[in-house]
Amino acid sequence: MAAEPVKITLFDLDHADVQDISRELATQSPGLTPEAVPGSRYGEPTMLVLAVAFAIPTIQALAAWALKNRRKQRIELRAKVLYSDGSEVDRSAIISFSESEAPDAQVIKQLIDGLGLQGLPEGDGGANP
Repeated sequence: MAAEPVKITLFDLDHADVQDISRELATQSPGLTPEAVPGSRYGEPTMLVLAVAFAIPTIQALAAWALKNRRKQRIELRAKVLYSDGSEVDRSAIISFSESEAPDAQVIKQLIDGLGLQGLPEGDGGANP
């Protein structure tokens, strides 16, 4: 059985990003609380880090946050993904917005592909397990 993602640590966030993602996560799944990690733990004192237990609502919250920031046309999200076997992988999701695709589905696909979370159910953007 392949190892499954259990935790995502997001890097290079500012205070507004942390608050937006936390708010979206509370909306998607009230019991799923992110952990703010001091950036100095990772050697970069000005960086904010957010550790989130992996669950489908986590991807939905990140997609909602990305859609709110689509004025940037491109967002790069650096993360470390912890798997159930204890391994950690550094990943990067690049989210770019296109007028020709449905934004929600496009953003969720780019997050899943970029963060290496292909084990999610398909068809509904991972909304229903």
